[in-house]
Amino acid sequence: MALIINKAIYNNDETYVYERLGHLYKIDGDLYQNYSLTVERIDKDKVKLLPPHNPKNIIGVGTNYKAMIKDESDTPREPIIFLKPVTTITYEENIPYPNLSNLVKAEVELAVVMGRKCKEVKEEEAESYILGYTTAMDFTAVDKLVPSAIWNVSKMFDGFTPLGTFLVKDIDISNLKVTLNKNSKTVVNSSTEGMIFSIPYLISYISKIMTLMPGDIILTGTPWEAIEIVKGDSVKAEIQGIGKIVGKIV
Repeated sequence: MALIINKAIYNNDETYVYERLGHLYKIDGDLYQNYSLTVERIDKDKVKLLPPHNPKNIIGVGTNYKAMIKDESDTPREPIIFLKPVTTITYEENIPYPNLSNLVKAEVELAVVMGRKCKEVKEEEAESYILGYTTAMDFTAVDKLVPSAIWNVSKMFDGFTPLGTFLVKDIDISNLKVTLNKNSKTVVNSSTEGMIFSIPYLISYISKIMTLMPGDIILTGTPWEAIEIVKGDSVKAEIQGIGKIVGKIV
């Protein structure tokens, strides 16, 4: 059974909690070190839920689904990766549209949250470094794409990485339904099946370039084309069994 985790303020203390069968229970310890699940039930009405992740790095992966390849010769031979500043993260329902852009597109992606520091990790060992998964959106200011760089400024605006305020463990992510709704209309209906580079491969590859730290987030790519958004649009990104993000572009 999948385990849903949040950080929480409870009795004026910060702690971690997990959800099972609609109830919240306390987690002892630190998610990024040693922790244990307890059977101490927590009153939902006395809890303020917070995001459980606090990354130092956000690593994006481009063109990582077979459905995005128009011609087999365009299949990347190695992962296309890029960095996004942590200031792109937002958990707010109001998502800012940048003043410097007139063309923004949104993608829904499966995000991996790292649980331990890792460097030069072997592919077969990579899954043991994963803390869990969450739902993410990746925005691009298409009119700010720089031809000589891998996306660069177009991905860096504040609020361009909406994240789920939850973390899910113990779930098979090989074929989960992925949807994106815009103004109550489904505009993306896909799945996590068909990655070109698997998550263990991505972790191993990235860890050979840079040290991945606890809480770091890897955006694993979009399974479908990006959708244009404008001010006033309402969006809902959802991954089956993991959770949804709901926002309004302002």
